[in-house]
Amino acid sequence: MSKLSTYADYAEAFTIFSKYGKQDHASIAVEHDIIYAGHDLENMSNEDIDRLDDLGWEMDNDLECFYHFV
Repeated sequence: MSKLSTYADYAEAFTIFSKYGKQDHASIAVEHDIIYAGHDLENMSNEDIDRLDDLGWEMDNDLECFYHFV
């Protein structure tokens, strides 16, 4: 289960996501109590992946994105 996040945690995570992929199209989806975001995982730095993990985001290799329970 993901940790509870602050607004600053979400802002930092979405700042990381914004560094990758198309800037004119945000890949964000919400399903009940899960936020899905991010794409272009193969180009994401290990540092950013580790930081997202610290912020409570988990990688979903099947969907090729990250998710976070709210």
